[in-house]
Amino acid sequence: ARPGFAIVGTLKREPVAPGAELCSYSGWSASNYITQGYNSALDWGTNNFMISLWFKCAEGGTEEGQPLLGIGDYNHNDGFLIEAVNTTNKRIDIGYLGVSNSFASQNSKNGGFWDQAWNHVFLHKIDNTFHVYINGEKSIYNNGGTWTASSINWSTKWTKRQIVIGGRAGGISGSPYEDWCSSTTEIALVRISGNGSAGSRTRPTADEIRKIYDDESKMFQPGAQVTLAGTTNLVRAMDYDEKKQILHIGTHDGRSDF
Repeated sequence: ARPGFAIVGTLKREPVAPGAELCSYSGWSASNYITQGYNSALDWGTNNFMISLWFKCAEGGTEEGQPLLGIGDYNHNDGFLIEAVNTTNKRIDIGYLGVSNSFASQNSKNGGFWDQAWNHVFLHKIDNTFHVYINGEKSIYNNGGTWTASSINWSTKWTKRQIVIGGRAGGISGSPYEDWCSSTTEIALVRISGNGSAGSRTRPTADEIRKIYDDESKMFQPGAQVTLAGTTNLVRAMDYDEKKQILHIGTHDGRSDF
């Protein structure tokens, strides 16, 4: 996990595809998850923000609800949640638990995904509207992938806000609101950003989000290499072999091929 995050218990870490460098986490339960405590960087009030993550359900359509990412207080049923529902009618639900016209209401907006395959979820909150893209495409369900963000203020909504990967934020430590992903569900590349470039009302565009999906999907292919060799990220030279379709990148520590 990234610095600032902690693995509670023991999770399974494995390549996202045979021979790939990028790894995923699975093995979720009340004793095994990833968390980060209060982080003032998320005090963005009602400003815009973005969340991007990848997941794969592995049980062939028997996972009723998969809480991929939760943000909120311990022992409260009012957190922000991204959840995959992997049944006959597959969907991605995003919103605030216990808030009218949000996640828990009949107005929750849905988007399909692929079973037993890697899926990308991209959420951009613009003003008071959520925009959700599944695998590079804006959701075609209900209002075309947009719905109210319920005017929630992230700076005042919660008192001890935490991030939980693999479960609901309010379900820690034996809470009655406990809910976890299936142990076989894999999660990778979780990113959260607010303010700054995430505060834009016009970027990324739909084409740029599609490009994000297309570019990142290559990291989930067998044998995909995603890291520079050595200890420096200062690129000194770069060249692309069009015949072999290999990108060569040179640093002080040598050459990396992608």
